[in-house]
Amino acid sequence: MGLYHTLFKDYNKKQFEHSINLQKDRFKKYGLLIRGKCLDVGCGGGRSIMALQRLGAKEVVGIEIDEELAELAHKRTGAKVYKGSALSLPFNDKIFDTVICSGVLHHTDNVAKGVSEILRVLKQGGQVYFLFYYEHPVWKKTKIMRFICRFIPFRIMRALFFFIPANKRYLMDNWYAKHMHIITKDGVRGLMEEFSDWRIIDEPPSRNIRIMAKK
Repeated sequence: MGLYHTLFKDYNKKQFEHSINLQKDRFKKYGLLIRGKCLDVGCGGGRSIMALQRLGAKEVVGIEIDEELAELAHKRTGAKVYKGSALSLPFNDKIFDTVICSGVLHHTDNVAKGVSEILRVLKQGGQVYFLFYYEHPVWKKTKIMRFICRFIPFRIMRALFFFIPANKRYLMDNWYAKHMHIITKDGVRGLMEEFSDWRIIDEPPSRNIRIMAKK
């Protein structure tokens, strides 16, 4: 589990609104199909749920492992938000038309299982938007910070970086999250092998790799 339950609460109204619009613009640019029933896996504070709602989605459901964040996302969006793990989705097979999983599975202990669960709940012909951390020099620095932060409590580090705007402070989550996996290009191919079609949106990828996949 990361620290977004704390970091997202630090967002002021303007910063959170900017994060919603950022996701909304990305989904439009990438050609995400907003139809039927949508799921946001690891919905955090609800920004992607709200982006989908503003793009015309009739029904959006969220799932979030952190109880405080699940409650916050529900309060902000009005959507039904389940408290649960991305590795064991509490849904029947083949019920979602569109799934969002942005920056979540690389913070679990089994990325492949998370992808498999999403594939299970996705309808035939349904679409998924993934974001993973990709092999990039910046993550070497992050690994150094993760080691340092073993000895520095989060509350102290948060106080030291108080001058950084809250919407830029999200990197601190990577310093303290229990798991952080970096996906290689070959790794992506393995994760996507069960999908009928998929494409890397950012080519070449930077520190993040964004993927659109179809079942």
